[in-house]
Amino acid sequence: MTDMPMVGAAHGRGTACSTGADFPGIKPIPQVLTPYSKAEALSLKEAAFISGRSIVTVKKWAALNHLGRVVGGSRWEVSRPALQMWLDGDKAALKRYLAGDRESPQVAHYFAVTGVPLPHKADRQAPSTCGGSR
Repeated sequence: MTDMPMVGAAHGRGTACSTGADFPGIKPIPQVLTPYSKAEALSLKEAAFISGRSIVTVKKWAALNHLGRVVGGSRWEVSRPALQMWLDGDKAALKRYLAGDRESPQVAHYFAVTGVPLPHKADRQAPSTCGGSR
């Protein structure tokens, strides 16, 4: 899925204004590992093991298809549900996940099968402003 470019930040380093709602005509930043959850995050090594592919391949998938992001400024982490969506070829579910959907049956299914708890609804609220008060 390469139709969701990063906007307003270096790849993997989202900003507080990640939905794009305040900027008509600009595509939103993919909502991968947002909100961040340790239970959802996999290291590249773990993701490579699960997928049966090399770390290099998984890192390319994560970068090109928004399966993960850089956390803490330097280390890549991969979303377990997003990885499973990719491995299953479920582009519709992945597109919904990247748009911030965590409630639809298509997306919730992947959280359930990967054993990742759904984020609390309060944690998923889109920011109403970008970087503070106006």
